[in-house]
Amino acid sequence: MNYVKALLVSFIGIIVMSMFTTILYYFDIISTNLSSIFNIIIPIVFIILGTIYLGMKTNKKGWLAGIKYSLLFLIIISLINVLIYREDYQLINILYYLIIILTSILGSMIGINLKKPVKD
Repeated sequence: MNYVKALLVSFIGIIVMSMFTTILYYFDIISTNLSSIFNIIIPIVFIILGTIYLGMKTNKKGWLAGIKYSLLFLIIISLINVLIYREDYQLINILYYLIIILTSILGSMIGINLKKPVKD
């Protein structure tokens, strides 16, 4: 259940901020280059936030929770890309997926260290 909550945090944040970026781009407030940068940074930020939340709910092995989270995230994203957009895998996609995996591992490790220690 914690994985579902963490994924919801990430997906809702990504969708809301992507819509906000799209609106800014549509009204010509931000440039194409800045929009492209936001399209890379926004998912990474919300993956970190989701995995920090997950890490705070995990008792041990934050890196393993991060790997599980990233695999779930990548399965969902891959299904969307293949079924809806009919995209093929390219080297840039694999590099982006590796960044997502490393980011989620880092976020869950940060989250597990942010937990308050239990007093005996």
